[in-house]
Amino acid sequence: MSSQASAQRIVIGCEGKNPQAKAEICLALQSVMQEMLPASSVALAPSSDKAADVKVTLTLLSHSPTEASASLAWHGAGGGRQGPDLTVSIVDKTLDAAAYKRFAASLLQSAGLPDAIKK
Repeated sequence: MSSQASAQRIVIGCEGKNPQAKAEICLALQSVMQEMLPASSVALAPSSDKAADVKVTLTLLSHSPTEASASLAWHGAGGGRQGPDLTVSIVDKTLDAAAYKRFAASLLQSAGLPDAIKK
């Protein structure tokens, strides 16, 4: 990993109508990104934050106790990408923190992160 990548400031903005679910998924996304990019600063903040090297926007499209749909987009100096809409669904229990972390990891991979940031 280059020293430039290690100094990156990543800001996650979250959009959607369900405040509690949006907050839980965004916290999971922040946690997963920090694990994948330990030398970077990963923070939840408005996507208008001008100090960010990489801006990530999670859009929660729908949510129920057993299902969530969302998409992830990112923009940085090296470009950007809009990931596809993904859905996580559990039939035998409600979505929990572990499910949100797996969902966040899938959203990151589908949008080409963190590989694009590591370059």
